[in-house]
Amino acid sequence: MNMAPQFEKLVGPVGRGNRIRRVGFRGIRLLPTAVPLDLLHCPDKHNLLFPIPGGYFILAREASLPEFPCDRVAVPEDTPWIARLMATELFDDPLQGWVFPDVGTRKQQSERLARFLIEPLVSSGNVMVIEDPSQQIASAAVWIPPYPPALSRWGHYRESLFMRWMFGQRIYQIRRGWSLLAARHPPQPYWYLLALVTASNRRGQGYARLLLNRQFSKCDANKETIALEAAQPANLTYYQRFGFQLRGEVIPENGPRVWLMTRESGVLGNL
Repeated sequence: MNMAPQFEKLVGPVGRGNRIRRVGFRGIRLLPTAVPLDLLHCPDKHNLLFPIPGGYFILAREASLPEFPCDRVAVPEDTPWIARLMATELFDDPLQGWVFPDVGTRKQQSERLARFLIEPLVSSGNVMVIEDPSQQIASAAVWIPPYPPALSRWGHYRESLFMRWMFGQRIYQIRRGWSLLAARHPPQPYWYLLALVTASNRRGQGYARLLLNRQFSKCDANKETIALEAAQPANLTYYQRFGFQLRGEVIPENGPRVWLMTRESGVLGNL
């Protein structure tokens, strides 16, 4: 039975962040049907899916039940929210400060760069997010898969124009720094954790751990390595708890010390 007409009549226009309590539901999420259902890890016993025209479905939860965080694959509509979260939570990261030394414009520029970098990764299903009980994106993990596809000629041209617009003459220093970091990465195949961020008011609740564990399960099953870079000493201890090991360090030109870490498949950590 298609309940979409009755549901839409009850709740009115459906959009991101709508919260419906008067009709017995909450946690309204409008998602494309292209999102694989096995990537929606919300408890499904009390969740209801309502198909609606236009290639979307509505995921709703009975309002009588406790609220819960929901982790899922990101969709294109999430991109600006994820970029803003990255720019906010990585503002004081030393590597971010090297890329954007002007404190006054750092957040705005960082958000633009994050959006440019994650758009294709969101489209390919390689960004996972967690929504908190208020349906805000509270945590995100941005992954670059093994053997990332090569850019087309247009893709190279678009990237070059964007980077020159962002960095001007500093583009050469930035590119040398990124090349220096990339040269220390392990041989393919490996997954690269581009970013793992959690909203400051949601830290300590296990959101980042949940996102990491989802990827660990996949990589362990396929015997794949994970690599990341950390520019804050405190992050070294954090990732070592999950089985990551130090593999080296580099210092970009006029930049901070950056550590490369890898996790081999099957390594047991504090999951």
